[in-house]
Amino acid sequence: MGRNGKHSPQGEKPSTINRQSQYQPAALFEAYGLFAINAFGPLRRSKPSIFDQRLGFLNRRIDEILKPDPPMLTARLEYAALGWPTFPAPASGEKKSLKSCKRNKWQDPIGPMMRWGATMDERIIRADFKKWPDQNVGIVTGVESGMFVIETDTAEHGAGVDGEAELAKWQAEHGALPETLEDLSPSNSRHRFFRHPGGIKIKNADGVLDGVDVRGDNGMVLAAPSYRPPKAATADEPAKAGGVYRWVNQGHPIADAPQALLDLVTEKQAMSEDPIVEESIETKAKSYVMSG
Repeated sequence: MGRNGKHSPQGEKPSTINRQSQYQPAALFEAYGLFAINAFGPLRRSKPSIFDQRLGFLNRRIDEILKPDPPMLTARLEYAALGWPTFPAPASGEKKSLKSCKRNKWQDPIGPMMRWGATMDERIIRADFKKWPDQNVGIVTGVESGMFVIETDTAEHGAGVDGEAELAKWQAEHGALPETLEDLSPSNSRHRFFRHPGGIKIKNADGVLDGVDVRGDNGMVLAAPSYRPPKAATADEPAKAGGVYRWVNQGHPIADAPQALLDLVTEKQAMSEDPIVEESIETKAKSYVMSG
């Protein structure tokens, strides 16, 4: 979140050193406090072994606090610093969450019951990694994160699929899209991030154009440095290459979506089959007189 308390879905990379320098002193203070409470007092005099046990626990805790964060944890903490709610996704590369939102114990900055069990709370993120150390990183799209994503599919999604070519045709007719934050999936599917303007519902759907998908409200994406293992071809799907999700231009600001793109991805309100016909003033007056 920004200093004004609003989400700031920028591609700017926060300082890992600053975050660690803020987390470590608090964690070390807590560890020493627990040691002092439990290792001294009557138990210290009657059972000297208690002191040694607690000292061993303290040393292990210090090693854990000072140990560098693994890349996936670092990424989730950096995304949280940008105001992006994240959640643990399976190491299998599946696009789903490993947890239910009901498992979050702490009040999240933008609500305690977020979809996918997502959060920006460092305590919850670190607890997630203790439970699922081999997780991938999922990011919530839509109004919660203040962004939506345009995905262009590749031949991995089917014979002849070329989302980039279709999007280029669309841009030739409607205008070029602005440069924005982008990443690539293991299939080389390109993901373009745009600001969610709020006040409208962005689709979360496949095929807004041939080979072009949108991940908006109620959606999610996997993000760097998530990994997808290779998959053999099946009767229903072609083979899928393994690899990592990677940023194309990490640090690039997320652009505002042009109106033509918003027109393409905004979910339209369904029209009523029996529209209400507004009575004219004259008709209302006649009705009033007749009822009089």
